[in-house]
Amino acid sequence: MESEKTFEFSDYFRALHKRRHLIVGIWLPIVLVFVLLAVALPNVYTSKALFQLKTDPNDQTKGDNYADHYVSVLAGSVLESPDLGEAMDSLAPYPQRAGDRLAALTKLKGDVSVEMVTQKILDPGSGLQRNINTGFTVGYDNRDPVRAQRVATWLANAFVTESRRSAVAQANNEAKFYEAQAGKTRARIIETEARLAKFKQENLDRLPDAAQANLNVKNAADQELEGVDRDVRTLQQNRVFIVQQLQQARAT
Repeated sequence: MESEKTFEFSDYFRALHKRRHLIVGIWLPIVLVFVLLAVALPNVYTSKALFQLKTDPNDQTKGDNYADHYVSVLAGSVLESPDLGEAMDSLAPYPQRAGDRLAALTKLKGDVSVEMVTQKILDPGSGLQRNINTGFTVGYDNRDPVRAQRVATWLANAFVTESRRSAVAQANNEAKFYEAQAGKTRARIIETEARLAKFKQENLDRLPDAAQANLNVKNAADQELEGVDRDVRTLQQNRVFIVQQLQQARAT
């Protein structure tokens, strides 16, 4: 068995040895091309900034689509803002295009990359693993490492500023919405109170709240009526007695 294995391996290496010229002829040009590309192509340096998103795995109302949309809108606001165009002179990302700001700005936008950062978690609903967006990176490529870092730093600060401005604008819009809703609710309350007051005024003696008061008034009226009846009976008795006395006086 060992002799058969040795014979097979020896045949294998013998075949490779016979075709060594063919192998070298195929692989050598490929290796040379890669070496030439590595030497000839300029070095590109990438500077990145990492941003974390506040995410709640148990909150299903704002999923990954919301995070993607938020980052996309944020990146568009930063890259299309007038501040970036005004900062081109101070950033000077491409000295060879210093006289053409529009071309330099277009190339800078092409060298900027925004990528989402994901993390695997256990979905509490399904019990399976899924990826959620926990943040994003903003990167900038340039042949000069100093310029790459300078532009990436400016972009990071711009993303933070734009994020805060967007949050303030959203909070103001929500505050205006809730204030408008509160005003409508106050108006409805005032209108309802006015209708209730008018109804009470028109139906004061028929309201459930006035039942006890009406009952007290009725009892008082019944007691007063009983007292008047007693007084009437007493007066009638006195009248009969006086009439008898008058008849006796006349007879005498």
